[in-house]
Amino acid sequence: MAEIQIPDDDALKGNEQEIEKSESEGVIPEDVKFIIKDLPEPQQKAVMAISVLMKKETFRSPLPPPDFLIGYNEALPNGADRIVSLIEQQSRHRMERERTVMDEEIRQSKSGQLYGFIIAMAFLIVSGFLIYSGHDVSGTIIGTIDLVALVGVFALGKLTKKEDDK
Repeated sequence: MAEIQIPDDDALKGNEQEIEKSESEGVIPEDVKFIIKDLPEPQQKAVMAISVLMKKETFRSPLPPPDFLIGYNEALPNGADRIVSLIEQQSRHRMERERTVMDEEIRQSKSGQLYGFIIAMAFLIVSGFLIYSGHDVSGTIIGTIDLVALVGVFALGKLTKKEDDK
């Protein structure tokens, strides 16, 4: 069994107030208190000091919690304002990039539709010309393939849109 090394009293004295504060704030988990209750007092203090030093806070937001912002203001003049300003700039930049991407996707979609329409009309004109000039079978086949392709593209587009909406 590993033995807990007890720091000397001078090392613990600086942490006593922090340990007492942490105990009153409930920072030290109850399971840690339960495990160390049978240890001698100096070892309990050492474990509690380690527990206090290992406290970790996480958050999931662009903005840090208010306590952190207060801490930044204490550490750096206008620290919180600088952080909030940086987050606002980043947010504006991200929204501008998203807008640019959406505009480009719309432009590509419109140009694709235009080119598709031009190609379909060209095939229908060729089909009509072939039928008019006496090549009924060839003109009918090309016209039918063109119309089936158009219907397929529209049907596929609707299915893809429904899947994207889900």
